[in-house]
Amino acid sequence: PEKRVEDYGDIVRKEFVDIIQKHVITINNKLWKKFVKQAMTGTTLYIGFDINTGAMVDPEDERDTILKSSRQEFVRTTTFDSFQPYYYVERLYSGAKEIGNINGFNVWFNERGFYFYWNEETEFLIESWLTFPAYPYGWFK
Repeated sequence: PEKRVEDYGDIVRKEFVDIIQKHVITINNKLWKKFVKQAMTGTTLYIGFDINTGAMVDPEDERDTILKSSRQEFVRTTTFDSFQPYYYVERLYSGAKEIGNINGFNVWFNERGFYFYWNEETEFLIESWLTFPAYPYGWFK
């Protein structure tokens, strides 16, 4: 059967955002400054889009979003979802710590600069990069 985000989306996405918004304010300033540095200077996505309008954007124009937003607003606006197989998600677990649970599936925080939730049954993945629009630390390793 074909997988559709609409089948899982809104409820899980809302719970994910609630969990990470509570967690992001507990991150110490030293680690947060590391995320800001990566967001401002790290390798970015090649192209991007505004999650609210769907319009194409240049990721370079998004670098200061981390400075203009509260931490809670930043993680909400940098949350995106997709369907990904285990071989993609497997590397996300390295160094990740469980910070919550949605319907029996964990929400994780990784100090390399991201949050994620993955439902292994449906392969539905939600991520929020704390280094957006730059890739999190070690993304290509």
